[in-house]
Amino acid sequence: MNKTLVIEGKNCIETLLLSPKYKAIKTLYVDEKQRKHYQDLIDNAYEKQIPIRFITNKNENSTSKRSKSKHHNNKKPQAPISLHQGLAALCEIPQQRSLQDLKTKAKNYQHILILDHLQDAFNMGAIIRSAVALGIEALIYPNKRSCPITAGVIQASAGASHLIDHYQVANLAQSIKTLKNLGVWVYGTAIHQSKSLSECRFNKPLALVFGNEAKGLSSQLQNLCDECVTIEQNTKIDSLNVSAAAAIMIYSATHQRTYSSS
Repeated sequence: MNKTLVIEGKNCIETLLLSPKYKAIKTLYVDEKQRKHYQDLIDNAYEKQIPIRFITNKNENSTSKRSKSKHHNNKKPQAPISLHQGLAALCEIPQQRSLQDLKTKAKNYQHILILDHLQDAFNMGAIIRSAVALGIEALIYPNKRSCPITAGVIQASAGASHLIDHYQVANLAQSIKTLKNLGVWVYGTAIHQSKSLSECRFNKPLALVFGNEAKGLSSQLQNLCDECVTIEQNTKIDSLNVSAAAAIMIYSATHQRTYSSS
């Protein structure tokens, strides 16, 4: 089983529960006082044979009659569960694939996202949420010196983190070279010496590369990109937050008509 963590909040948990990836939820925790409020969600969890715990004010568990089956673990939580909005869930993190996996599956993707050492969990989660909503199919990020998949990332993504393929790699440059060898066009984001987003014509399949919050996209990765693109903005503002810039560029790339690479 993959690493598990506790996530909180109705929107995040409901999105995951109603998605094809609902099996990532290993236990659902519900505030006893809000049982009626979440009855539809509870019924859905029962139908999918997800264990449910009802938490009292004293942080004790109760298990309804419907929970007393082989599908429901009667062990108490190992630690107190914080119930934001009266709801929490123990879930597996998304499956982490490797560069070798990417080599075999890249042909299945038209839109890929690459994150160059992002540090902030909210930024990463917000980018994933936009990526899934706008048609990105795969996400590539480093396995060191980068924000990992945490509860904060999953919550900021509103549960979308499980709806995209994850590739955690040792070397982003090598990953980009691999994609280019497979016919993927790579577009980076940079402020200087870049083509305006409004002038860019995206070839597909494509990969979009976004840089670190403080340093931006590394010069090594910029040099590997087929094109670097910048978003025109009011001169009063130096730059956009990476999650805002990502949403704008992802929308442009995924909704523009497809151009031939020939």
